[in-house]
Parts: sequence; structure tokens; C-alpha cells
Amino acid sequence: MTAAAAVNRRGTREHRLSDGYIKMIEKAGGVPIVAFSAEKPLLELGGGLLLTGGGDIDPPLFGEPLSFNNLAIDREKDELELSLAKWFIRNEKPVFGICRGMQVINVALGGTLWQDLENQLGTLHEDTAHDVLIAPESELHGMFGGRLRVNSFHHQAVKRPADGVIVSARAGDGVIEAIEHNSLPVFGVQWHPEVASDGMPDMTSLFDKFVRGAEK
Repeated sequence: MTAAAAVNRRGTREHRLSDGYIKMIEKAGGVPIVAFSAEKPLLELGGGLLLTGGGDIDPPLFGEPLSFNNLAIDREKDELELSLAKWFIRNEKPVFGICRGMQVINVALGGTLWQDLENQLGTLHEDTAHDVLIAPESELHGMFGGRLRVNSFHHQAVKRPADGVIVSARAGDGVIEAIEHNSLPVFGVQWHPEVASDGMPDMTSLFDKFVRGAEK
């Protein structure tokens, strides 16, 4: 899994990771390893890749000019996570993306993002509990049925799904909230299943799916 990075007042980079991710991986029977580089020996230790939440992805990385000045971009983190995602996808190992992580998956596969939902679509997804509608033929539907209460807070989102990517859930305003690949063990959700929010069901099954795949 990857950790959010920031430069402190001393000019050195710090990496932070919510313990919710670690606890859910451990609950599912996995052993978390935090990746700070894409060195091959480190990559080969991992049976799967969990891409966590975080800041915005730099638009030139998905073929668009930077159009808004409110994006919190860390190009070094973007490039690391895209490199990791591409390696695991190329080697057909499981990849699970959460919030920003789902966006990284889509960009790594060649898709695009909405840079800013409020400015481009006139919608807000800021720490709001809401329902998503789940596609009937998706794996997600088999886990949760046709409707699910979630806790999304983000202002970038999947715009054009990459080739091979299936949209498995949308919010009521049409924003894509979950994706899965049609042939690879790759999937993502826009909400935060590692956080136990009011009204949300137990999300352990998402981490179980990821860890079981990584064990193979």
C-alpha cells in the first residue's frame, strides 16, 4: 500500500497513512507493506497493491492541461503510484484503489478524470453520506446488492473509463463511484471503506476480496 506524502518545514518528505487501511488489511488476513519506491525487489514482495486516498492527480498525466488552481498536486507521489499500478496490472496481480487510488487505476490504464467536480459538473462530494446505485452484473452487486450507503469526499473523479474498465456504481448525480476490470483482478471504490461511518454496512468483504486475490 502507499502512504500520503508531504514536505515538512525542514524540507524533508513525511509519509502518513491512516491506520484504518492497515487494520482492514490485517482483519482480512493480509500483511501490509508500505511502499515508498517502485524498486523491483520491493514490488516482488507484494501479492497485491492497495492504492489509498490522498490529493489530486496532475492533469497532464491523463492528457489534459491544468485548468484549475485549487488542486493539491504532488507529482512525485503521482508518478510513484502510477508506476506501481502499471507494474501490478502488467503482472496481473490484484490492485484495489480507494478514493484517489481508484482514480490512479483509471489513469494508469489510460482513462481520464474530472479535474474539479464543482467547477466542471456543478456537484459537490465533500464529506457527504449518500447512496450509490450498483450495476446489476457487477461483482460489487454480488457483495452489496443494488444500493449502498457510502461516505465520499473528493473533487476529482473518473471521467472517461479506460478500456476494459466497467463502471460498477454511480452516485445519484451520475458521478462514477466504483469500477472493476473486465478481465483483471483490478477494482476501485470512490468512497472510504476503511472508515466506519454511520449508515454504512460492513465493508470487510472488499478487503477480503483483495487479500484472497493477493494470496493466489
